[in-house]
Amino acid sequence: MSRLIPVLKLNTANRFAGPGMVVTVVVVSGLLTLLVGAVLRLVLDLPAGAVAEGLSHNQVLYWWPGIAMLVFAAQTIATGTPLALALGATRRTVWWGSVLTFVLLALLAAAVLTVLLLLERATGGWFLGLPAFDVGVFSTGSAAGAFLAAFLLYLGAQLLGALFATVYYRGGPVALTLSIIGTVVAGLGALLWLIAAGPDGTVAGQPAGPGAPWSPGAELLAPVCAALVLLTLVGWGLFRRVSVR
Repeated sequence: MSRLIPVLKLNTANRFAGPGMVVTVVVVSGLLTLLVGAVLRLVLDLPAGAVAEGLSHNQVLYWWPGIAMLVFAAQTIATGTPLALALGATRRTVWWGSVLTFVLLALLAAAVLTVLLLLERATGGWFLGLPAFDVGVFSTGSAAGAFLAAFLLYLGAQLLGALFATVYYRGGPVALTLSIIGTVVAGLGALLWLIAAGPDGTVAGQPAGPGAPWSPGAELLAPVCAALVLLTLVGWGLFRRVSVR
């Protein structure tokens, strides 16, 4: 573990691009959602129930932090690898030190989201009855469930970004394009499988009705965890033979 710490420090040397980016993008994503809800409720005077129901399906907290962390991880591998190797690190320590970085940043993002979610619940939806963080897969009914969902989502985004950067190192733009297409196809296949596993054409774990929490069970968590392990191992299998020029 001690050999990974220098890589961790290198990856997070720019505080804003690492921990600062994670905190900022999660907070801003939620605040933008709340702003939209406030405009719909207070300015346009739409029914509170309809606005809250619409916001509960909002996916901003999936995409904006997820894409930001995917890009960060790709840049970490692409720009940090040559420097780390030049400083004497091995490919093993660079990869696993980067994975440690991704895990810690995912934990930070999940912690920030969970704290804001708890504050949102304590204030009754920021005193407006509007959900900004207690949405989608994060609305599991428990803080632990929200934390776990956020951690898995944001860790997966970073591992995918690291894998894309490694594929680019190994095979260039053509291999990267094919890997992105393959990822999209695999994601659609996984979505279809989850829909097939859920009741009445809904995704497994999806709320049974308005206001009901998500309830992901082993049928959802086990494949997600397996996918994260697979991403990590495939990435390492490719990264260990990268040629840095």
